[in-house]
Amino acid sequence: MAEALLERNIGVVIALTTVPDDTDLRQLGEIGLNALIVPAPPAPLTVERLLSLRRIASLAHTPLLTEVSADIEASQLQVLRESGVVG
Repeated sequence: MAEALLERNIGVVIALTTVPDDTDLRQLGEIGLNALIVPAPPAPLTVERLLSLRRIASLAHTPLLTEVSADIEASQLQVLRESGVVG
């Protein structure tokens, strides 16, 4: 599986099941990932939860992907996007 990181013609996305520490997030960023899949933030979206997402995106220098409900409001999508979630 680690050999996939050597392949230049494919995108690499890793799913996080826990929140790594700062060092691990920086190391993930150095790998050159295309995205990180993070668990969906529980409702309601609080500033603390949004800051947690922003921390992951910033330290890993990687866009985030997460699951959202189909009936999410546009304002919630906007704050998720501003926190580093791109899809």
